[in-house]
Amino acid sequence: MDNLGRRIGRVLALGNYAYLADSRSGVQIVDISDPSSPTLAESFDTPGRAGGVAVLGNNIYVADNYSLMILSYTPTVIDEEISIPSSFSLFQNHPNPFNAKTTIKFVLPQASQVKIDAIDIAGRRVDTIADGQYQAGDNCVIWDAGDLSSGIYFAKMETHEESEIIKMVLLK
Repeated sequence: MDNLGRRIGRVLALGNYAYLADSRSGVQIVDISDPSSPTLAESFDTPGRAGGVAVLGNNIYVADNYSLMILSYTPTVIDEEISIPSSFSLFQNHPNPFNAKTTIKFVLPQASQVKIDAIDIAGRRVDTIADGQYQAGDNCVIWDAGDLSSGIYFAKMETHEESEIIKMVLLK
């Protein structure tokens, strides 16, 4: 047990990250690139007590006493050099699945007008997540879907030049 009284079920170290199945708070991802100063990179709640964790690519497989969850996580790479990307990118939201709030990251090669709509499975716009001018480089928005019911939603991001869509799962 750690100093908070939590029971850690399983630990998987892979590259610069340790994936911890925690019986009280789900899965924690800890950046261990500096072993003398590990830092929490991300955490995901699970419905039950997480007891096992495995990682393959950007997918994290978590077994708890109710289910097997497949979570998506892409570690953020911090580069000392600031560089402007050469292309537009919309990244998978995280956490995904999520309960109420999720973060959507995107990269722009130049400052642009951006609109991100939330669309339900029937193709109806249910919310405008973002609508405004964003700077070149990395950007992120947080979507609060607390008023919506559980289900599959899509985030459609549009600029004047391009558009992309990601699938998001809201679990309440």
